[in-house]
Order: sequence, then C-alpha cells, then structure tokens
Amino acid sequence: MGPLLILCKKFVELVEILKDGDPSKRDIVVLLLQDMLEVVTRDMMLNEVRLVNIICAI
Repeated sequence: MGPLLILCKKFVELVEILKDGDPSKRDIVVLLLQDMLEVVTRDMMLNEVRLVNIICAI
C-alpha cells in the first residue's frame, strides 16, 4: 500500500471521528495525527529526497 493511500485512509478516519465530536476519542485523534506525520516524514519525504538525488545526478 502506497504512502498516499495510507495517508488518505488515516485522514478519512480522522474526519469521521472529528465529525462525531466525541471527547473520549481524543487519544485516537492524537494517534491518527502521529501516524499521518510518520507517513509524511518517513515515506513521502524519503521518496522526495530520492527524486531530488536522481534529478541532480542528470
């Protein structure tokens, strides 16, 4: 599963929880935000660095 698909699924889950407005799900919201940050920093930014390296090598 690609990083964009994972990020999209996490975002959808986050929006559904936020729509409910249930304060007891605050911990789940924090975990989802942390997961989303991890996907962006680990997968997407890593791929961006590889792409820049490839372009600079040309």
